[in-house]
Amino acid sequence: MKRAIFYLLLLFISVSISAQEKDNTLTPEEFEQGWELLFDGITLNGWKAYNGDIPKSWSVRDNAIYCDGTKGNDLMTIEAFEDFDLTFMWRIPEKGNSGVIYRVREGMQWKQPYLTGAEYQIYGENENFSKTSVGSLYDVYPPSQEKKTNPAMEWNSGRIRIANGLITHWVNGTIVLQCQTGFDDWKAKVADSKWRDNPYFMKSPFGHIDFQNHGSEVWYKNIKIRRVEGKSDPNFHLYLLVGQSNMAGRGKIDLLSTPNNLRILMLTEKNEWMIAKDPLHFDKPKVIGVGPGLSFAQEILAIEKDKDVRIGLIPCAVGGTSIDMWQPGEDAYDGQYHPYDDTIERLHAAMQYGVVKGIVWHQGEGDSNVEKSKVYIEKLEKLITRFRDEIGNQEIPFVAGELGHYRENYKLINNELKKLPGTVPFSAVATSEELTHNGDGTHLNSESARELGKRMAIEMMELQSK
Repeated sequence: MKRAIFYLLLLFISVSISAQEKDNTLTPEEFEQGWELLFDGITLNGWKAYNGDIPKSWSVRDNAIYCDGTKGNDLMTIEAFEDFDLTFMWRIPEKGNSGVIYRVREGMQWKQPYLTGAEYQIYGENENFSKTSVGSLYDVYPPSQEKKTNPAMEWNSGRIRIANGLITHWVNGTIVLQCQTGFDDWKAKVADSKWRDNPYFMKSPFGHIDFQNHGSEVWYKNIKIRRVEGKSDPNFHLYLLVGQSNMAGRGKIDLLSTPNNLRILMLTEKNEWMIAKDPLHFDKPKVIGVGPGLSFAQEILAIEKDKDVRIGLIPCAVGGTSIDMWQPGEDAYDGQYHPYDDTIERLHAAMQYGVVKGIVWHQGEGDSNVEKSKVYIEKLEKLITRFRDEIGNQEIPFVAGELGHYRENYKLINNELKKLPGTVPFSAVATSEELTHNGDGTHLNSESARELGKRMAIEMMELQSK
């Protein structure tokens, strides 16, 4: 019996040591992906006090960086970083206060790190979703209602990614915040914060990473960083939305138009990323509405198993355009739009941030006569090749949507679209069977537009799985 107890105790100690060894280490996969350890679990090598040398209130305790909460400076990385992806774990007592401040500049002209850097707020709280709560970009952007934190003194995980000005915060594996520096929404939020009169706030393209000493105990461990400057995010999946009015959307805006899903972003007319909502497009402000794009993205995420994947929609549709207007150098509405050229410019702006995963096309109403329909597939094939050339991948999936079955002449284009999968590799067509218009005989109503988006997503995911 004593021998059995001895072996059980030995097994327990072995498992405990094994569990500890997993902290503050890199897996082979993380190493291959370019992750680096910022804390070795033993020493504070690579760290220093902000505007000082010796971190008086910081030490290593129980394989974690520990702050005792006594008076002293913040703890800061010696190295400064440009764009990065940072993961870490923390625990803190109830009502304890700390934060991870990034893009921090050091110098006696800046007495505190938060004068130059943005703060990922850490707090010992229950449920709070204010702009000073856990996961917020402190006093600028609040976290989403999806946030879930563990009780005080239990470990939580955090993650911060900043690349090309696009900031993402995670709490316990869930995206809780996304914003982009330098654009109108950012400027408005900063102007409504305590940083409104601070000329240095988040103006540097690089900086240190800082753990805040705010007068309470706090522990940090498993601190890992991956440098991403000049690299697009492989988990940010981009989809180009192109075509004419039924892609742009003419359905009625309703309660489903604002899902507030932080994993779905849209590129605005000013090439700024924001949380996606209808209308996605901006071709005709007086009539734009619900199109298939948003439901397409929602369905993609519903099928996608990787919860780190986010969707970036690039809306470029222009109502009333024929396929001839989607050629290089061609314009629409007396030069107001250059559909192809404008799309390529927006495409390359978006590609700085993510990876293009597909093209979604709905167009043909302007070509639905006998003469134009005969050459439609030939022109569409050339257009697809041009799009793929710009993306740099001739195997990018392309999904076209059928025109509504409610007009006789639309059959001319739909019959041609049936030839697409056999003519263009990695292409598919989503049916519009049983979809209805909004009363004008041309444009899909909101329900039908969303259903078409779902069908397009299913076709897209099937292409991607091949």
